[in-house]
Amino acid sequence: MDFFKVAPFSMDGKAIRGTIEGDKYHEFTNLVSLFSSENKKVLYAGKVDDKSNEIPMVQKMISELGLEGINITIDALHCQKKTTEIIIDSGNNYTIGVKENQPTLLNNIKDIISSEKDIDFTANIEKNRGRIELRETTVCDAPEFLAKEWKGIKRIIKVERTTRRKEKVSSEIAYFISSSKGDAEYFNRGIRLHWGIENSLHYIKDVTFGEDASQTKKDNSPENNSIIRNISINLFRDNGYGSIASGIRLCCNKIFKLRDMIF
Repeated sequence: MDFFKVAPFSMDGKAIRGTIEGDKYHEFTNLVSLFSSENKKVLYAGKVDDKSNEIPMVQKMISELGLEGINITIDALHCQKKTTEIIIDSGNNYTIGVKENQPTLLNNIKDIISSEKDIDFTANIEKNRGRIELRETTVCDAPEFLAKEWKGIKRIIKVERTTRRKEKVSSEIAYFISSSKGDAEYFNRGIRLHWGIENSLHYIKDVTFGEDASQTKKDNSPENNSIIRNISINLFRDNGYGSIASGIRLCCNKIFKLRDMIF
C-alpha cells in the first residue's frame, strides 16, 4: 500500500497566546503550518489575518504550494466545499474531519455507515504508558449524491477510539471524508499521523522554545520569531536529533557545531 504517496501533510493553526493583550482575543498572532507528518518538518507557514480565521489562509496556502500528488489532512474547521475544490484543482488529495459545522454532511455519513456495507475495516490495539487504545476504522464508498456537492470525494471514514487506563474507559467517534481511494489501514495510519502536528510541532514550540510565554508583540516580531523556531526544529531533525530539547543542550554555545548544522 502506498501510504499517502510519500506521507500525509497536516495543516493546522497555532495561536501564540502571549500576543493576546487584555480582552483583545481577536488580535493575537495565529500561524497556520503545513507539516510533514512522516519526517516531522515544517514546510510552509502563513499568518492568519487579525480580522479573519484560518480558513482563508489554508485556502491561500494550498493554492500557492506548487506541489502535486500530496495528501493534505485537515481538521473539521476546514470541511468547506471551496477548500475541497482548491485541493483537487491543485492536483492534490484531502482527508478532512467532519463535525457539527456541516450537519447535513455529518448526518449523511452516519446514515451511510450504519446502513451500507463497508468496503474495508481494521482494528488496531496499542499499549503505551499504562494506556490501552483500540482504534476501529470503517471505510465506505462515497455515494454519487455526495460527489455532486463535495468535489473529488471518494471515501467516507469512521474512526472509533476506545481507551482504557486502569479502570477508566472512554470512547469517541470521529468522521472524515477523503478524495483518496485508500483502504482502512491507509486511513487509520494517515489520520493518526495527522495529530502528530500537536506533539511534534506545537508542543515543541510551547514547551521547549517557550513560544506561548513569549511577550514579544510588536509588529511582525511574533510571526518572525515563530518562523525562526520552525527553521530550528527542521535543522535539528535534519541533523538526526530525535529530541529537540536534547539537541539544544548538546549544541548550546558550540558555535562551530551550529555552523555545521546550517552549512
